[in-house]
This record gives sequence, structure tokens and C-alpha cells, in this order.
Amino acid sequence: MKTGNFLYRIVSPAPVPIFTASCSHAPVTKAVLLPGSTHKICLELQQEDHTFLRLSHRRGWICEQKVSLASNGTVTIGSSKAVQHVLSDQSMMRPARIRHRPPRRKRESQAASQVVTPD
Repeated sequence: MKTGNFLYRIVSPAPVPIFTASCSHAPVTKAVLLPGSTHKICLELQQEDHTFLRLSHRRGWICEQKVSLASNGTVTIGSSKAVQHVLSDQSMMRPARIRHRPPRRKRESQAASQVVTPD
């Protein structure tokens, strides 16, 4: 079991179903994760010879391997990967770069009106 902040990208060509628990027999929600999308994961759990990933913000669980759903509700977990690890804690916790804005230049019309000419 690993806890922390991780980013995973969906590499499966088909949408990935979201389970309500970290078990292949758990009910599947109506929501799916679309191919190519990236999601925050807060927990990795090895269970039933498969790795289950807990989506952040309590949205459910996904399986690291490809999952196929039959019309009768039967779940089959394959051997190929459905998600790919992208980032972990250290790279996500980097401080944001602060960009300093250079001082504004005075407009030429303002600069010309402030110039004092000797009489």
C-alpha cells in the first residue's frame, strides 16, 4: 500500500470504469475515465493480484489493468495496463515559479509633459 499524491494517465483505448471499492466484485459507478485523461491518485493498493488506485476526492477506485464489463454485469480484469504512472509526490510538490513583472515604463506622452524646459 502506498499513500501520497500521484498522477496517472489513462492509456487504455476504451474508457476505464470506476469501482465503488477496491475489489473486482465491487459495483461499478456510471462514471468512466476517458482515454488520454490524467487523474490524481491518493492511494495504491495491491489486492486480489491486481493493483487498485484510489481517485482523489473520494471519487472511487480504478484498476491498473484493463477491465472489461459484460452486459450481465460480470467484470473481467485483463493483464495489460489501462493506466500509466506520470508523476509522484516530489515532482508535484515543487514550489510554483514566481514570475516577477518588470517595472512599467512611462509612456512617451507622460514623459514629455513632465520634462521642464528652462525659460
